[in-house]
Amino acid sequence: MNRLTRIIAIATVAAVPLLGVAAAPAGAKTVPAAQWMTKFCTVFGDWSQSIQQASQDVQSLSSTADASDLGGAKNALVDMLSQSIDATDTAVSDLEAAGIPDARNGKKINATILAALQNAKSVFEDAESSAEAISTTDAASFATDTAKVSDDISSGLDDAFAGLSKINKLDKAGTFQKLSNKNKACKALNG
Repeated sequence: MNRLTRIIAIATVAAVPLLGVAAAPAGAKTVPAAQWMTKFCTVFGDWSQSIQQASQDVQSLSSTADASDLGGAKNALVDMLSQSIDATDTAVSDLEAAGIPDARNGKKINATILAALQNAKSVFEDAESSAEAISTTDAASFATDTAKVSDDISSGLDDAFAGLSKINKLDKAGTFQKLSNKNKACKALNG
């Protein structure tokens, strides 16, 4: 697994501990690959941090919530998913604005990443709908239903980001791997 794919995988796995193919926009500008890589790592880092923070907020509320406030716990879960949708929208917009990396298969790599984020947004939207439908009348059912939402998010994000393995094949010249090895913003994502 190359560094770019590993960065995305690590950030995504860490992003949700609790619980459509996008093409380049018409007229997207071509930018130097190094410039694009910095923007990508910054955007993706901000995105994963937002998802992690929303998840931690829900975990904190869940650990202090009691059976008498299932409505509050449900609202926190729905709010976390709404924040995740908003963060994903922002990431997609920012990456679209970043342009297309001027490198071999840069357009395809950019489209692959945008598609993964769009798919992640769909996962969060589906989970938000499921969370809104959770009943708060019975604590045991509530726990079962929220666990299902959590499982759906985890498996959905695995599926959403599965296509990123294509990046390894598309980066035939190793351009993006080399750039991610040198880039401070990318290094920060790896911890």
